Amino acid sequence: SDINDTLSAAWGSMYVNDFIDEGRVKRVYLQGEASARMLPTDLDKWHVRNQRGEMIPFNAFATTQWYMGPPKLERFNGLSAIEILGEPAPGYSTGDAMLAIADIMKQLPSEISLSYSGLSYEEIQTQDQAPALYVMTILFVFLSLAALYESWSVPFSVALVVPFG
Repeated sequence: SDINDTLSAAWGSMYVNDFIDEGRVKRVYLQGEASARMLPTDLDKWHVRNQRGEMIPFNAFATTQWYMGPPKLERFNGLSAIEILGEPAPGYSTGDAMLAIADIMKQLPSEISLSYSGLSYEEIQTQDQAPALYVMTILFVFLSLAALYESWSVPFSVALVVPFG
């Protein structure tokens, strides 16, 4: 417990107590000086009380060294994640790129899953709605032309001529 508390206070911060200042309750946090927590070797400057009540340095029971690791741990929906950013090669659509990623996912273990966010997520959510949207658009244009020309047959002629004009 003492070791964890010392590490928490030295390298992060620890809530200690409250005090009243000008009628307002303010929190007190304990935190090591920034200059005393910049390098792994700075851990040797910190001491913790042992079972006999003596203060011993961390280097009496722990060692420090640099390890390479990610600058931050990515999370998506609360799970460990890897963020992949990209765009399709010239001549390919975003749908083609997402299909290629889905094919790659089939080769990976079943514990690994795929989720999209942002525009890719929106594209997947709306891809099934495109045919219905096209039909409604054509119907809207046809009914607008029918009302404009007061005829059911003229809109067909106008709609067929538009691509050539």
